[in-house]
Amino acid sequence: MRSCIVQSWPHRCIFVRSVERVSGQDWRELIHHLMITECYELGFPVLHDMREADFGTTSEDMLRPGRAAVEPTTPGLVRRVAMVASSDLAFGLMGIVGRLRDREHHQVRAFRTMGEATSWIDRPSFGDALPDDVEDILQGQLANQQTQVVMLKSGSPSKSPCPEHETALPR
Repeated sequence: MRSCIVQSWPHRCIFVRSVERVSGQDWRELIHHLMITECYELGFPVLHDMREADFGTTSEDMLRPGRAAVEPTTPGLVRRVAMVASSDLAFGLMGIVGRLRDREHHQVRAFRTMGEATSWIDRPSFGDALPDDVEDILQGQLANQQTQVVMLKSGSPSKSPCPEHETALPR
């Protein structure tokens, strides 16, 4: 599975796109990369586009418990993760993953459309399409063979491969 994570300050959201065949190991690595991003720690909502991911050979390995979600830095904040999946298998698996991962400060839901997902994470202005600047980054970065974390501030994005991405994050 190839993935790209875009932390977007202008949109106050984290965007993730995953493509190709999904394995349990890929899934756990992606979750690890996501949970150590600055915007995730701050409680930004996550919009994960998995419509091009292949779940055809996925096993129960994907449902194994991973690392617990980090509590948001703002007390009382509920972090929302919306996963968009088009196939019945992917939608069903993501629904199970969501139920297993739900916590008081962390809610995960599966959706069939981008519009439903963006509405649930309180970003209805995105509608059924991602913002153009984010879409351009996701398409460009997925040509690489490793998971990428990109920080989108007001200017041009900075990027580096995980897990050494801390240098791309403002501190």
